[in-house]
Amino acid sequence: MLATADRAQSLAGVVAAVAAGETAALAELYDSTVAKVHTLVQAIVRSATDAEEVTCDVLRSTDGTWTDFCPGVRLKILDEDPSSSTRTYLVSMESGAIVPEHPHSLEEQCLVLEGEVWVGDHPLRSGDWHVAKPVSHHGNFSTRTGCLLLIKSEVFPGP
Repeated sequence: MLATADRAQSLAGVVAAVAAGETAALAELYDSTVAKVHTLVQAIVRSATDAEEVTCDVLRSTDGTWTDFCPGVRLKILDEDPSSSTRTYLVSMESGAIVPEHPHSLEEQCLVLEGEVWVGDHPLRSGDWHVAKPVSHHGNFSTRTGCLLLIKSEVFPGP
């Protein structure tokens, strides 16, 4: 086991690397901190299951609020990260619904959970993954069957 002085020096090195903009060091610091917090919580509550409940967020399918976005399209926000200006949400589209084409300044990730959706001329079915890169502009999202999507994207004004 490292002596206290060695651990402090190691931590100082990681913090200096984070300050220098090294993303690998940031990931290392994050992982180390999360592991220590989880271990501490587990020691306090004396149960790995209880520690997981304390250190994890769960949103049940019946939790949260669906918000109308445009005709036939509803959103349910699952998570919002102000530090990256991103939001993770479910999108429920009724048969015949359309989300107009739009640009992206950040990456948008979309997983089709149910049904079929078209992104412009590209059909996506259950299990398909679509990524719109930053500064991309993609066509309408439309569906003939209805669909349920999981999307992580930049935060847009509105819902």
